[in-house]
Amino acid sequence: EDIVDWEAVRTAPDELLADLIRCRGMHVMLARRIKAFLNQVRTGRSTISLEWLRNANVEEATNYLMAVEGLGRKSVACIVLLALHGKEFPVDINVARVFARLGWIPIE
Repeated sequence: EDIVDWEAVRTAPDELLADLIRCRGMHVMLARRIKAFLNQVRTGRSTISLEWLRNANVEEATNYLMAVEGLGRKSVACIVLLALHGKEFPVDINVARVFARLGWIPIE
């Protein structure tokens, strides 16, 4: 079982959550994003859980995660690869440039 009470985090005042993560930096923006994400996960479900993504196909999981504010293509690819065992190969922009120059991937 998860050691964090995500429902308590979701319903906590924004200021309290921001204060708890203040040392991280950009705490006000991150607190808003965390709460928005938890609200999104909770919508239409009785609990805050992403376990259903394990049974979703890669396209469905990717589309769901890409709709989360603050998650980009690379972060989503990492989640799909590491948590959902999808066939993704996330790389940073510098690696992509080298691969493109070597002709290993198409330039987009």
